[in-house]
Amino acid sequence: MQRCGTYVWNAKWHTMESTIYGHPGEPKAGASNAMPLARFSGANLGLNFEPQGLSAKAVFDRKPR
Repeated sequence: MQRCGTYVWNAKWHTMESTIYGHPGEPKAGASNAMPLARFSGANLGLNFEPQGLSAKAVFDRKPR
């Protein structure tokens, strides 16, 4: 289950903030579930322009268990 938040005005900081993550001046802990990419330690991403379009490639490095 994914928590959905909204953006609200923070009168103290005069900025918009996420109800889940806060804003850079006062960050919040965020959602309790792990981020989808947290199980990866890195990635190599590539994009090539070709005569008939684009070619993309992604290789993800998994974190050891």
